[in-house]
Amino acid sequence: MRVLLATHSAATHTSLGIVCREIWTRLLAADPTLEVVQHGWFHHPIAEEVPWDILPTNCLTLEPGPDGQVAGIEDMYGDQSFRSVAEKVKPDVIWHLGDPYMGMEIARVARELGYHFIYYYPVAREPFNHFRSQWVEKLAAADLLVTATRYGADILRAIPGFEAQQIPHIYLGVDTQTFRPESTKERAALREEISAGLVGDDTFVLGWVGHDQFRKQVWVLYELLYR
Repeated sequence: MRVLLATHSAATHTSLGIVCREIWTRLLAADPTLEVVQHGWFHHPIAEEVPWDILPTNCLTLEPGPDGQVAGIEDMYGDQSFRSVAEKVKPDVIWHLGDPYMGMEIARVARELGYHFIYYYPVAREPFNHFRSQWVEKLAAADLLVTATRYGADILRAIPGFEAQQIPHIYLGVDTQTFRPESTKERAALREEISAGLVGDDTFVLGWVGHDQFRKQVWVLYELLYR
């Protein structure tokens, strides 16, 4: 089976790129007969090697900017190049990871060319804005909708027309080698490095790794700090 991946390049250290890399390196290890090719967004700089070919979008054209050279964005999510990539690869399945506004061309191409389309959608907020007809069109084009949480599946089933749809959820994996408890010595060294000695071993530290956006529920952090 040949699979065409459409999301952030798995060779980069973006959140979607890392998820793509972690999922598909494991699937390939479990089934080496899979043929995997990727249409990779933001394929620069390359941080990791992956065991499949990555055909980058056309957003790497360097344009002069005030701080030197910056990447162009005319084909950021492959809206201009995805069709030609799909026609070249001729996949059995298109697998897409991203928000609804990303790569609207993916859904159109999958439907028009008759490719099976799996959409892995990490729903991040509620209520879902189902009044955006293009977004609903993209969701409806998928042969299989998969969310990262049960919460996300419930949100999508609240959209008119999706109430009876079977929407499985697959949690995002955690690299337990990277995200492991620090030793007492490592923790002390890290606190010293980050805070220049202002944070002691017995100081309670609350961290936030999300964007400063309402849809990431950062307001919960603000409410907690206020209390």
